[in-house]
Amino acid sequence: MALLIKSVHILGSNRPEEERVDVFVQGDKISAIGNFPNKKAEEVIEGQGAYISPGFIDIDTTSDHYLTIFSDPEQGDFLRQGATTIIGGQCGASLAPIFSGSLDAIRGWADTGAVNVGWHSLAELFGLLGKQKLGVNFGTLVGHSTIKSGLASGKTHDLTLDEIIIFGRILQKNMEEGAFGLSSGLGSHRKGAPYKELKALAELTKKLSGIYSSHLRRGEELLSVKETKKIWEETGVSTLITHFTPVKGNEEAYGAALAEINGIPADADFNFAIPPFAVSTLPLVSFLPGWAQAGGMDSAAKIVLDPHQSEKLLVELPLISGKDFTVAQTPGNNIFVGKTLQDIMKIFSVSNTKKALLRLMATTRLKCVVHYKNLNIALVKEALKSPHALIASHAPSFGEKKSFLKSDRSTSTFPQFLRLAEKEKLLSMEDAVKRITAIPAKKLGLKGRGEVREGNFADLTVFKNGEIKCVVVGGVVAVSNGELRGTRNGRILRHV
Repeated sequence: MALLIKSVHILGSNRPEEERVDVFVQGDKISAIGNFPNKKAEEVIEGQGAYISPGFIDIDTTSDHYLTIFSDPEQGDFLRQGATTIIGGQCGASLAPIFSGSLDAIRGWADTGAVNVGWHSLAELFGLLGKQKLGVNFGTLVGHSTIKSGLASGKTHDLTLDEIIIFGRILQKNMEEGAFGLSSGLGSHRKGAPYKELKALAELTKKLSGIYSSHLRRGEELLSVKETKKIWEETGVSTLITHFTPVKGNEEAYGAALAEINGIPADADFNFAIPPFAVSTLPLVSFLPGWAQAGGMDSAAKIVLDPHQSEKLLVELPLISGKDFTVAQTPGNNIFVGKTLQDIMKIFSVSNTKKALLRLMATTRLKCVVHYKNLNIALVKEALKSPHALIASHAPSFGEKKSFLKSDRSTSTFPQFLRLAEKEKLLSMEDAVKRITAIPAKKLGLKGRGEVREGNFADLTVFKNGEIKCVVVGGVVAVSNGELRGTRNGRILRHV
């Protein structure tokens, strides 16, 4: 099939921004760029001076964690905001490999009983997703917690030298099957992942030309950044810090951590991902103190149900603004969806937010996800200007699923970033687009993607005034004038 997109300004490819060109697509590749008044095509898109860029790459997504990669294979929320490629397997949790036949690593995000697990290896998972057909390109890392839990039979001890060697073999096998690297989720594993363990695995990831992605230890951002930076310095592994966000009340430590990152040379292969919003989307278990999370979901659920632990938990639970905390998902218990913590105080007839939070934890057995407005937006904007910043949603696509309250991160991460970049002059449009196209493509080693160039894959986004007009995936129009076309032309992307 031939597609012609007329009269557009190319961004992200170092071309003059004022230049208007036509882009001709043949099959799944960009065939020609120029001025083609007489060229014929099966479909013609009138750009009318809009911008065209490579399809946006979301390097930190959670459609795998929420299992909507299965329930919403079109991944329409990403397509509507211009994203054509998403990367999963972040925060130490991935859908493969599976050792026990269950998806224990993601129980904090989703109802794992909603999917029949028909795979064990990453290769088998990719085969299943390939048959299902996705609307976007999908790649994944493998999760440190996923492998470690299977290797240690659910225990949380530090890995022995022999276990690290076995872990390394598993990691190598999964990267040979197409994983882009290794992710760690240190937010709930404060003492479960010592430096020597992470460094050894990062060294192997480097040898395999993969990336190491880290979710920092909560409340220890500066120390965690220094630790992650040290791993990068000692191993040379391509490094990504996921959802590096400034929590209110922790601004001083965040500013120091950001300064530590900005002290790294601008062209170094060390990045962090951040959404351009003031709201976090978090599994409810993440509000527990570290000791209560350390044993995993089953142990944490027993703790919140134990009346003898209640007094200790009520002291250590965070003090939360009731109006800024909204329940997004409670699998099998939708009565709470859309309710604020203030509403939940009334439902349970309790006098303060800590008691309401503990009751919600007990009632849902921690199977709950919330939106919490807990970020300092001024510091978010400051972080967006960093040469090390990449923009990512850290969110899933939900499609038309009614049992989840979507956040703006699921629906408008990239348009919002582009609006902020342009209106508040955070970055030039050319640089802003590179943060969501060429730079993540280079980091992931995606050949033929990330630039509008003849011979590259035709993953394209056309936008104007912050609105997405047209999205093309593999040469096929997936979104036209904001409407999904129902095409599912995405590919499984494998590390090579």
